[in-house]
Amino acid sequence: METLEFNSCFTQVILDKCKSSTIRRHTDLKKGDLFTTKHIPNKIFKVTNVNRIRIDEIDNDIAFKEGYRHEELLLKELTAIYPSVRPASLVYQIEFEMLE
Repeated sequence: METLEFNSCFTQVILDKCKSSTIRRHTDLKKGDLFTTKHIPNKIFKVTNVNRIRIDEIDNDIAFKEGYRHEELLLKELTAIYPSVRPASLVYQIEFEMLE
């Protein structure tokens, strides 16, 4: 089972189910795969969908699933994490649910 790393500031929003996706430059995860995260060690997560999207396709709906209030905040964070990202860059949006 894969372990995904999340910034610890997302721990509570993940537990509150206010964050249900993560954007990554690369992934081998597929729909149905299970993963864990070190900041929430007692929970298992299931991938519900994996979408390959361009950075310039990110909108407020995607930002909300990521735990952000609007797309500008998410885009700012993504460019800080991935400095080489450009509007046409392809990324993976991994949607997930926490198993009870």
